[in-house]
Amino acid sequence: METFYNMKNILAVLTAIICLLTFNSFGQSKFQNDYFRDGMYHFDGLEKISEAELFTTFKSEFGLSNDYSLKRSNDVVEESGLFNSKYELYYKGIPVEGSMYNVRGEKGIVQSVNGFALQGLNINVTGLISEEDAINAAKDHIGANTYIWENDGMADKYPVPELIITKKRGEDYAHTVTNYALCYKIYRITHSIRF
Repeated sequence: METFYNMKNILAVLTAIICLLTFNSFGQSKFQNDYFRDGMYHFDGLEKISEAELFTTFKSEFGLSNDYSLKRSNDVVEESGLFNSKYELYYKGIPVEGSMYNVRGEKGIVQSVNGFALQGLNINVTGLISEEDAINAAKDHIGANTYIWENDGMADKYPVPELIITKKRGEDYAHTVTNYALCYKIYRITHSIRF
């Protein structure tokens, strides 16, 4: 009798696990199947998704791991409650150039989402050259004799390096992870230099 009882418990646990796995896969495919059409997400069903939970609770539905985050960079809200927000993609805290989503809705409820997010990045974001070395490399690349910040009273024009993940330039490079790299973008020098 005791063996039968233990087998019954094991079967109950296995059934619960199978149900959970089925529910999770159904939830992910349901998100894609029910909401994605014509190149964008349309949240026009009975289920209401708030803007606050879109890229937190449902982040994995967009194919984004815990290494990714989305930060609102622009938000326009009309008196009627209609809103249009732009979210930029970050990987391990570093912006992924060209990856962003536009979110539209009303009174905090999302109605549609479109845009592009580079999925599947696996980049080591430490150990790159220093900011000063990046500035010196940019100066060598440009090759000017004198730079504006070297003139009296123009020290505020000193270059500002920013770590970014960006795509190789040119039409031949598709939006795939192999065509993206970590680099410094040097503001006030007019070029991005890869290292």
